[in-house]
Amino acid sequence: MLVIQLGSHRLYVVRMNNFCQINMDAFSDGQIASKLWLCETIEECFKDLTGFAHVWVYGSWYGMLPFLILSRGRLKIENLHLFDIDSNALSISMKVLNHWQCLGEVALHFHKFDCSSWPKWLTAPDLLINTSSEHFADYKWWHSAPDRTAFAIQSTNMKHDEHINSVSSVDELVEQLKLRRPAAFIGKKVFCYPEFEFERYLVVGSHLPGQKPGQD
Repeated sequence: MLVIQLGSHRLYVVRMNNFCQINMDAFSDGQIASKLWLCETIEECFKDLTGFAHVWVYGSWYGMLPFLILSRGRLKIENLHLFDIDSNALSISMKVLNHWQCLGEVALHFHKFDCSSWPKWLTAPDLLINTSSEHFADYKWWHSAPDRTAFAIQSTNMKHDEHINSVSSVDELVEQLKLRRPAAFIGKKVFCYPEFEFERYLVVGSHLPGQKPGQD
């Protein structure tokens, strides 16, 4: 039996087996290349830090981003928290990350949570990651973040039935985030395939509400 933490006192228990249904798009070129791009960028932006006590991943899906971060081994993380509304996806991510659970070098936490409000029962993150903000109705999840929270946030201009809050450019993503200081990184990655093309956007930095850009 495996346990998903829902809150400070509630637990959701699932039975794990070796056979499951998954969405193979999680392993597509666009998905993996976008996440590797994020890994490389945060490793460079935060290379002078000793590490992170708590890293949160919103919309963690099958845990591919944590898998890549931990496989690369270039960020020191004490606690890694995965948030998703899909309990099946969380149970799969537990299997995907089982190696690191067994090692015990990183404490892994799995939360079935819709991220529409701030999970106040948890220790606030040092780094908040969201690779799928186009799936979130708004940015309340981000505007609730505590001061000085480092972040890495992606979105896209891809048209898709499940993309309810996509943006048309990286500038629009920055505008939606309402940053209070210049970002450490703002970038765009273009994906071109025979049938279609789209852009992926990435913004990395720290959050200082109430201050003007450039102030420390």
